[in-house]
Amino acid sequence: MTRQLRRQIIGVLLGEPERRVARLLIQQQHMTALFYCWRLAHYQTRKTDNAQLSRFIWPEESAYQRMIQENQESRVLVTIHMGDFVGAMKRIATHASPERSVITLKREHDSPALQHQFQGEKGQHHVLLHGQYDPVEIVARMRQGNHTLNILFDLGDDFGETTEVDFFGYRARFVKGPALLAIMAKAPILPFCTFEQSGASFIDMQAEIDARPVHGERLDVACQRITQKLAKLAETWIRRHPEQWKFLPELPRYLDRQSIRVCSQQRAGG
Repeated sequence: MTRQLRRQIIGVLLGEPERRVARLLIQQQHMTALFYCWRLAHYQTRKTDNAQLSRFIWPEESAYQRMIQENQESRVLVTIHMGDFVGAMKRIATHASPERSVITLKREHDSPALQHQFQGEKGQHHVLLHGQYDPVEIVARMRQGNHTLNILFDLGDDFGETTEVDFFGYRARFVKGPALLAIMAKAPILPFCTFEQSGASFIDMQAEIDARPVHGERLDVACQRITQKLAKLAETWIRRHPEQWKFLPELPRYLDRQSIRVCSQQRAGG
Protein backbone atom coordinates (compact mmCIF):
# COMPACT_ATOMS: atom_id res chain seq x y z
CA MET A 1 0.00 0.00 0.00
CA THR A 2 1.45 3.39 -0.99
CA ARG A 3 1.79 6.23 1.49
CA GLN A 4 -0.73 8.29 -0.41
CA LEU A 5 -3.31 5.51 -0.41
CA ARG A 6 -2.72 4.98 3.31
CA ARG A 7 -3.32 8.67 3.98
CA GLN A 8 -6.44 8.60 1.85
CA ILE A 9 -7.93 5.64 3.70
CA ILE A 10 -7.08 7.15 7.09
CA GLY A 11 -8.76 10.34 5.89
CA VAL A 12 -11.94 8.44 5.05
CA LEU A 13 -11.97 6.68 8.43
CA LEU A 14 -11.31 9.83 10.46
CA GLY A 15 -13.43 12.09 8.25
CA GLU A 16 -10.42 14.36 7.67
CA PRO A 17 -8.90 15.82 4.47
CA GLU A 18 -5.65 14.27 3.29
CA ARG A 19 -3.66 17.40 4.15
CA ARG A 20 -4.86 17.21 7.75
CA VAL A 21 -3.99 13.49 7.87
CA ALA A 22 -0.45 14.25 6.68
CA ARG A 23 -0.01 16.69 9.58
CA LEU A 24 -1.48 14.19 12.04
CA LEU A 25 1.01 11.53 10.93
CA ILE A 26 3.93 13.90 11.50
CA GLN A 27 2.58 14.79 14.94
CA GLN A 28 2.11 11.10 15.64
CA GLN A 29 5.81 10.39 15.02
CA HIS A 30 6.84 13.04 17.55
CA MET A 31 4.30 11.88 20.15
CA THR A 32 5.32 8.24 19.78
CA ALA A 33 8.98 9.16 20.37
CA LEU A 34 8.01 11.18 23.45
CA PHE A 35 5.94 8.37 24.94
CA TYR A 36 8.73 5.88 24.29
CA CYS A 37 11.18 8.07 26.22
CA TRP A 38 8.73 8.24 29.11
CA ARG A 39 8.37 4.46 29.05
CA LEU A 40 12.12 4.02 29.35
CA ALA A 41 12.15 6.48 32.24
CA HIS A 42 9.45 4.47 34.02
CA TYR A 43 11.47 1.28 33.60
CA GLN A 44 14.30 2.87 35.59
CA THR A 45 12.13 3.40 38.68
CA ARG A 46 10.84 0.35 40.47
CA LYS A 47 8.61 2.08 43.00
CA THR A 48 5.11 3.07 41.96
CA ASP A 49 5.05 6.23 44.08
CA ASN A 50 7.65 8.14 42.07
CA ALA A 51 7.14 11.78 41.11
CA GLN A 52 6.52 10.96 37.44
CA LEU A 53 3.14 9.50 38.36
CA SER A 54 1.81 12.51 40.26
CA ARG A 55 1.23 14.42 37.02
CA PHE A 56 -1.72 12.24 35.99
CA ILE A 57 -5.19 13.72 36.34
CA TRP A 58 -7.55 10.82 37.01
CA PRO A 59 -11.17 11.88 37.62
CA GLU A 60 -12.35 8.35 38.44
CA GLU A 61 -9.55 7.65 40.95
CA SER A 62 -11.70 7.81 44.10
CA ALA A 63 -14.39 5.63 42.55
CA TYR A 64 -11.72 3.09 41.53
CA GLN A 65 -10.32 3.02 45.07
CA ARG A 66 -13.77 2.32 46.49
CA MET A 67 -14.41 -0.40 43.93
CA ILE A 68 -11.23 -2.37 44.65
CA GLN A 69 -11.17 -1.85 48.42
CA GLU A 70 -10.80 -5.25 50.07
CA ASN A 71 -11.66 -6.81 46.70
CA GLN A 72 -9.53 -9.89 46.10
CA GLU A 73 -11.17 -10.91 42.85
CA SER A 74 -9.01 -11.02 39.75
CA ARG A 75 -9.49 -8.34 37.12
CA VAL A 76 -8.36 -7.59 33.56
CA LEU A 77 -6.97 -4.09 32.98
CA VAL A 78 -7.06 -3.21 29.28
CA THR A 79 -5.99 -0.25 27.20
CA ILE A 80 -4.60 0.66 23.78
CA HIS A 81 -1.17 1.88 22.64
CA MET A 82 -1.98 5.51 23.37
CA GLY A 83 -0.22 8.05 25.54
CA ASP A 84 2.00 7.11 28.47
CA PHE A 85 0.19 3.83 29.10
CA VAL A 86 3.01 2.33 31.18
CA GLY A 87 2.96 5.34 33.48
CA ALA A 88 -0.82 5.15 33.70
CA MET A 89 -0.66 1.47 34.62
CA LYS A 90 1.87 2.29 37.33
CA ARG A 91 -0.39 5.03 38.70
CA ILE A 92 -3.34 2.64 38.79
CA ALA A 93 -1.13 0.02 40.48
CA THR A 94 -0.45 2.37 43.40
CA HIS A 95 -3.85 1.36 44.77
CA ALA A 96 -3.32 -2.40 44.52
CA SER A 97 -2.87 -4.44 47.69
CA PRO A 98 0.72 -5.61 48.40
CA GLU A 99 -0.41 -9.23 48.02
CA ARG A 100 -1.82 -8.78 44.51
CA SER A 101 0.13 -10.39 41.67
CA VAL A 102 0.24 -9.00 38.15
CA ILE A 103 0.50 -10.65 34.74
CA THR A 104 1.54 -8.42 31.83
CA LEU A 105 1.25 -9.63 28.24
CA LYS A 106 3.60 -7.85 25.81
CA ARG A 107 4.29 -7.74 22.10
CA GLU A 108 8.08 -7.45 22.39
CA HIS A 109 10.77 -7.67 25.04
CA ASP A 110 11.98 -4.06 24.91
CA SER A 111 13.35 -3.92 28.45
CA PRO A 112 14.04 -6.50 31.18
CA ALA A 113 13.35 -3.71 33.71
CA LEU A 114 9.61 -4.16 33.14
CA GLN A 115 9.81 -7.28 35.28
CA HIS A 116 10.28 -5.09 38.36
CA GLN A 117 7.22 -2.92 37.76
CA PHE A 118 3.82 -3.42 39.47
CA GLN A 119 5.35 -5.73 42.07
CA GLY A 120 3.96 -5.54 45.60
CA GLU A 121 5.57 -6.56 48.86
CA LYS A 122 4.31 -10.12 48.44
CA GLY A 123 2.74 -10.12 45.01
CA GLN A 124 4.74 -11.09 41.94
CA HIS A 125 4.90 -9.60 38.45
CA HIS A 126 4.99 -12.05 35.54
CA VAL A 127 5.89 -10.58 32.13
CA LEU A 128 4.85 -12.88 29.29
CA LEU A 129 5.67 -12.28 25.63
CA HIS A 130 3.39 -12.93 22.68
CA GLY A 131 3.49 -16.56 21.64
CA GLN A 132 5.47 -17.61 24.72
CA TYR A 133 2.73 -18.20 27.26
CA ASP A 134 0.09 -20.80 27.97
CA PRO A 135 -3.43 -19.27 28.15
CA VAL A 136 -4.56 -22.17 30.35
CA GLU A 137 -1.89 -21.28 32.91
CA ILE A 138 -2.96 -17.62 32.88
CA VAL A 139 -6.61 -18.57 33.40
CA ALA A 140 -5.65 -20.90 36.25
CA ARG A 141 -3.73 -18.14 38.00
CA MET A 142 -6.55 -15.65 37.49
CA ARG A 143 -9.13 -18.05 38.92
CA GLN A 144 -7.11 -18.21 42.13
CA GLY A 145 -8.08 -14.61 42.73
CA ASN A 146 -6.00 -11.53 43.63
CA HIS A 147 -4.41 -11.30 40.18
CA THR A 148 -4.48 -8.44 37.68
CA LEU A 149 -3.93 -9.07 33.97
CA ASN A 150 -2.49 -6.07 32.06
CA ILE A 151 -3.12 -6.34 28.35
CA LEU A 152 -3.38 -4.06 25.30
CA PHE A 153 -6.16 -4.97 22.92
CA ASP A 154 -5.61 -2.81 19.81
CA LEU A 155 -3.89 -5.56 17.84
CA GLY A 156 -4.72 -7.33 14.61
CA ASP A 157 -4.00 -10.60 12.81
CA ASP A 158 -0.27 -10.56 13.55
CA PHE A 159 -0.85 -11.23 17.25
CA GLY A 160 -3.17 -14.18 17.52
CA GLU A 161 -6.63 -15.25 16.48
CA THR A 162 -9.01 -12.43 15.68
CA THR A 163 -12.72 -11.81 15.52
CA GLU A 164 -14.64 -9.47 13.22
CA VAL A 165 -15.77 -6.12 14.60
CA ASP A 166 -17.14 -2.83 13.33
CA PHE A 167 -14.31 -0.28 13.47
CA PHE A 168 -14.80 3.25 12.12
CA GLY A 169 -17.86 1.99 10.31
CA TYR A 170 -16.10 -0.82 8.42
CA ARG A 171 -15.37 -4.50 8.94
CA ALA A 172 -12.11 -5.05 10.80
CA ARG A 173 -10.28 -7.72 12.78
CA PHE A 174 -9.23 -7.41 16.44
CA VAL A 175 -7.43 -9.98 18.57
CA LYS A 176 -9.89 -11.92 20.68
CA GLY A 177 -7.37 -12.95 23.35
CA PRO A 178 -8.22 -10.20 25.89
CA ALA A 179 -11.95 -10.97 25.80
CA LEU A 180 -11.37 -14.74 25.75
CA LEU A 181 -9.00 -14.67 28.74
CA ALA A 182 -11.46 -12.54 30.74
CA ILE A 183 -14.35 -14.88 29.94
CA MET A 184 -12.42 -18.01 30.84
CA ALA A 185 -10.97 -16.43 33.99
CA LYS A 186 -14.42 -15.17 35.04
CA ALA A 187 -12.87 -11.75 35.62
CA PRO A 188 -14.33 -8.30 34.89
CA ILE A 189 -12.65 -6.04 32.34
CA LEU A 190 -11.57 -2.54 33.38
CA PRO A 191 -10.87 -0.42 30.27
CA PHE A 192 -8.93 2.84 30.38
CA CYS A 193 -6.93 5.11 28.14
CA THR A 194 -4.39 7.84 28.82
CA PHE A 195 -3.67 10.95 26.77
CA GLU A 196 -2.06 14.37 26.84
CA GLN A 197 -4.18 17.51 26.69
CA SER A 198 -3.32 21.15 27.39
CA GLY A 199 0.03 20.16 28.85
CA ALA A 200 -1.44 17.63 31.32
CA SER A 201 -1.64 13.82 31.40
CA PHE A 202 -5.07 12.28 31.89
CA ILE A 203 -6.36 8.82 32.75
CA ASP A 204 -9.85 8.09 31.48
CA MET A 205 -11.28 4.93 33.05
CA GLN A 206 -14.50 3.58 31.59
CA ALA A 207 -17.22 1.48 33.21
CA GLU A 208 -16.44 -2.13 34.04
CA ILE A 209 -17.31 -4.66 31.34
CA ASP A 210 -18.96 -7.85 32.59
CA ALA A 211 -17.15 -10.69 30.81
CA ARG A 212 -19.69 -13.36 31.74
CA PRO A 213 -21.56 -14.83 28.74
CA VAL A 214 -25.27 -14.20 28.79
CA HIS A 215 -27.54 -17.22 29.27
CA GLY A 216 -27.15 -19.69 26.41
CA GLU A 217 -24.52 -17.60 24.63
CA ARG A 218 -21.78 -19.52 22.78
CA LEU A 219 -18.19 -18.75 23.72
CA ASP A 220 -17.30 -17.39 20.28
CA VAL A 221 -20.36 -15.13 20.26
CA ALA A 222 -19.55 -13.79 23.73
CA CYS A 223 -15.96 -13.20 22.67
CA GLN A 224 -17.06 -11.24 19.59
CA ARG A 225 -19.57 -9.19 21.57
CA ILE A 226 -17.03 -8.15 24.19
CA THR A 227 -14.32 -7.48 21.62
CA GLN A 228 -16.78 -5.25 19.77
CA LYS A 229 -17.27 -3.21 22.95
CA LEU A 230 -13.51 -2.80 23.23
CA ALA A 231 -13.18 -1.84 19.55
CA LYS A 232 -15.85 0.84 19.98
CA LEU A 233 -13.97 2.27 22.96
CA ALA A 234 -10.73 2.27 20.95
CA GLU A 235 -12.45 4.08 18.11
CA THR A 236 -13.75 6.77 20.48
CA TRP A 237 -10.31 7.29 22.03
CA ILE A 238 -8.54 7.38 18.65
CA ARG A 239 -11.01 9.87 17.17
CA ARG A 240 -10.38 12.15 20.14
CA HIS A 241 -6.56 12.01 19.97
CA PRO A 242 -5.46 10.29 16.72
CA GLU A 243 -1.94 11.74 16.88
CA GLN A 244 -1.35 9.99 20.23
CA TRP A 245 -2.17 6.47 19.00
CA LYS A 246 0.95 4.45 18.17
CA PHE A 247 -0.67 2.56 15.29
CA LEU A 248 -2.33 5.45 13.44
CA PRO A 249 -0.15 4.86 10.32
CA GLU A 250 -1.25 1.20 10.35
CA LEU A 251 -4.98 1.90 10.73
CA PRO A 252 -5.88 0.56 7.23
CA ARG A 253 -4.32 -2.82 8.11
CA TYR A 254 -7.12 -3.51 10.58
CA LEU A 255 -9.72 -3.50 7.80
CA ASP A 256 -10.62 -6.45 5.61
CA ARG A 257 -9.90 -6.27 1.88
CA GLN A 258 -13.46 -5.38 0.90
CA SER A 259 -13.51 -2.46 3.35
CA ILE A 260 -10.18 -1.18 2.00
CA ARG A 261 -11.59 -1.25 -1.54
CA VAL A 262 -14.70 0.64 -0.44
CA CYS A 263 -12.58 3.28 1.34
CA SER A 264 -10.37 3.68 -1.71
CA GLN A 265 -13.35 4.10 -4.02
CA GLN A 266 -15.00 6.55 -1.63
CA ARG A 267 -11.92 8.77 -1.52
CA ALA A 268 -11.51 8.57 -5.29
CA GLY A 269 -15.14 9.51 -5.80
CA GLY A 270 -15.03 12.28 -3.19
